[in-house]
Amino acid sequence: MHSDLTLDIMDEVTTSLGGAFRHFSDVICPAYNTKELPREANARRRRQSKKPNQTKKAKPSDGTPFKKMFNLRTYKYHSLDDYCRTIRWLGTTESYSTTVVSIIKTYGISPAHGDLQGELEHRRPKGWHVRTDRRDFVKQMTRIERRQARIRRIKHKLTAKRAQAENVASAPEAHHHIGSSQNRYEHIPSFLRAHEGDPAILVCAVFTDLKYS
Repeated sequence: MHSDLTLDIMDEVTTSLGGAFRHFSDVICPAYNTKELPREANARRRRQSKKPNQTKKAKPSDGTPFKKMFNLRTYKYHSLDDYCRTIRWLGTTESYSTTVVSIIKTYGISPAHGDLQGELEHRRPKGWHVRTDRRDFVKQMTRIERRQARIRRIKHKLTAKRAQAENVASAPEAHHHIGSSQNRYEHIPSFLRAHEGDPAILVCAVFTDLKYS
């Protein structure tokens, strides 16, 4: 749970942390001659020995430790400034996850929101590639993807038919209702977009901003 005060403190700490990283990269690191560990050099040598056609820019393949430098130009350092902004926008970080592969493929929601892919999406084509014979693999992977898409659509239709038969409590005096299965659900982002402008949704959004800000 965050408040405006804690987020302001986090902003200041993030700024100080970025300055400390830059000082470490510009002043501290050049004073030390850092190299690969022996096991890293040997592992690199084994990888390169499996590739007979070495390029001119390839690292030495004789097992000599290669010089290693602290790399500040990576995404994890670039995204430090986004944490506070994201928390103000979406709430605390335990409320969501970046590991969701694809909402449309996982939950079968409308294609309008199907571009929400996460950091594990790269595993899907790798899994498809293993199932090919490595010849004309793009065409084979496309067939696998189409086949899986058809299976998902069929499964979604069957699930929707079963969900329609489930009784859902609609009495206003009911304190709560627990469904007999998870087949009938409401995707919250889609619900908010579909009811944009509804005063009840505005009240809920204001409460959410106050709760997580």
